[in-house]
Amino acid sequence: MGRLGVVTAIVAAVLLVVAGAATGADAQAVPRPVVSWIDATPESIPAAGGAALVRVNVRHAVWCVFARQHGASAPFVYVKAVKCASGHASVRAKVTANLTSHFVAVRFRVTATNAKGQAVSTKIEVTQGPGAAAAPSPPTPAPTPLAVSTTSLPSAAVGVAYSTSLVATGGTTPYTWSVASGSLPPGLTLGGTGSITGTPTAPATWTFAAQVTDSQGQAASATYSIAVAPAATPVPTTPIYVSNNWSGYVLTGSTYTAVTGTFNIPTISTSPTDTRTSEWVGVDGVPGDPSLLQAGVDERYSAAANQYLVDAWVEELPAPETPIPHPVTPGNEKTITNSQISSGIWNVLVKNDSTGQYYSVNAGYAGSGLSAEWIVEAPTVAATGAVVTVGIFSPVTFTQLGVNPVSGSPARWVLVQNGVTVSVPSALTANGFTVAYGSVTPGAP
Repeated sequence: MGRLGVVTAIVAAVLLVVAGAATGADAQAVPRPVVSWIDATPESIPAAGGAALVRVNVRHAVWCVFARQHGASAPFVYVKAVKCASGHASVRAKVTANLTSHFVAVRFRVTATNAKGQAVSTKIEVTQGPGAAAAPSPPTPAPTPLAVSTTSLPSAAVGVAYSTSLVATGGTTPYTWSVASGSLPPGLTLGGTGSITGTPTAPATWTFAAQVTDSQGQAASATYSIAVAPAATPVPTTPIYVSNNWSGYVLTGSTYTAVTGTFNIPTISTSPTDTRTSEWVGVDGVPGDPSLLQAGVDERYSAAANQYLVDAWVEELPAPETPIPHPVTPGNEKTITNSQISSGIWNVLVKNDSTGQYYSVNAGYAGSGLSAEWIVEAPTVAATGAVVTVGIFSPVTFTQLGVNPVSGSPARWVLVQNGVTVSVPSALTANGFTVAYGSVTPGAP
């Protein structure tokens, strides 16, 4: 638990917010990332293993995360994350020996992520020879009929970059795509490889037929519709920061004498290693402030026992957390209020809205009150100062946010561990916000 870990400011801006008033999504749309091309060399890996050079060209991306899959039934394994704001990135990935008696497809996946946490992935594969004497190759089957496998296309919005791809199966590659009839939304084009890209300029629903032709002259087609929504109303920009242990919102700009919020207790997934996740409401603790008064819930998962412990707590740094003597379970809703009674004395009220139980304690606290927080955290081990691995959690929604005085500027915090985006909060609205595990920004409540 505790104060903020390593922090890097990504975006700096100021937004005056009154608690309970709608703030909306980011003012300027950040273009979605696009992978222009990917290749891997060599195309064939010896059975004893080796390495492949994987290269990508991207647009609108900040980070490129490389992963490897050795065989169709194996999971993807993280290789390396590199910065790719320059538009390109490359990684030399090791390939282990093939112990099977047949050829293996070694796949590489690259996930490009922009500054807003939006991500897009693409894959490429190379072949690895068999590790033992392979059985005679069966006769080459006749080509299957050419067919279009894409059934529908995602919707779009005016002024927002759009990117998707059509997929075909069968026939003989390479394929060539074209528009057979109708038209795409103005601003979008269909490339010969099947990619649909561009930025829509007019709202409506547009219908067209796409045709694919293979190298032998076979053709197949399908009809699609793309709904284009009107452009969103611009809203003020909320600054975004990166942390290795916090994900949520921090409010600054006043001296706060009370902070409150309600959140649901998430479910934590199993993991090969021990994990720990916390959700809390507090005052102070931003960089440079050694004080922090907070209360929340902790989920500890033990990989050895395949079980996890959920408990509620109150903590005033630098003292350790104090357990709250009533049970909590995933799915419960907790409301936490920290309020100043008099100079140097605060009351912490923790209520389980699902069971009606509550806990109240007065604490001697002399912090500055210069920030208020609603956070999902990867806690810090007090004995070592190390930040733990956060568990894979179901979405946590914070509602009924409030502060006294009602003023200040919010900042969004994104949790990144080992170069990988682990947890992202949604936009802040009058209803609150949602924090989700992974690199995809969730919808606001």
